Amino acid sequence: MLKYSAILIILISLISCDSKKNTKNIKENATTVKKEIVKKKTVKKPVKRTNSFKEFKAPEFALKNTTGDTVKLSDYKGKVVLVDFWGTWCPPCRRMIPVLSSFVNKCSKEGVVLIGIHSSGNSPGPAAIDDFAGKMGVNYPMLLGTRKIENSYGVRGFPSLFLIGRDGIVKHKFVGVHSLDEIRKHVRVEINKK
Repeated sequence: MLKYSAILIILISLISCDSKKNTKNIKENATTVKKEIVKKKTVKKPVKRTNSFKEFKAPEFALKNTTGDTVKLSDYKGKVVLVDFWGTWCPPCRRMIPVLSSFVNKCSKEGVVLIGIHSSGNSPGPAAIDDFAGKMGVNYPMLLGTRKIENSYGVRGFPSLFLIGRDGIVKHKFVGVHSLDEIRKHVRVEINKK
């Protein structure tokens, strides 16, 4: 019995020595892993930014304005055109109206045209749109949109503003609220292309 007790004591001490050794190894490994994580967090990889917008031929449209007349994109062939897809129900769209009206005041002399196309969804009707536009001081044509034309331009959110060059190609897309300076910067590039 004494013999078994001695063997048991030796085994326990060996196991406890091993477990102390394992605990030490685990702590060392954890410290190494932690250092690796910190190192990876502090090493900044360069971010590759790409412009995911691809230019495309501006789809033709022939839409009614708020007084019932038909307006075609081809009526403005050879001009720089901004097409604004918006809605009376859209707060960011309403915030853009003064910016766009100011834009018209500054850039229409240079042959730039702005056209507003009201969303086909939730449309209050031509009279209500015309009344709203008058109260907001809109100084550019307001057209009644269709789902087909919204889809052809790839409108996914409102407001969506498309810059069309003199060559009929959509050069830039603005989604959401943008400053007058930012819009003019992109328009200026197209104006300077003679």
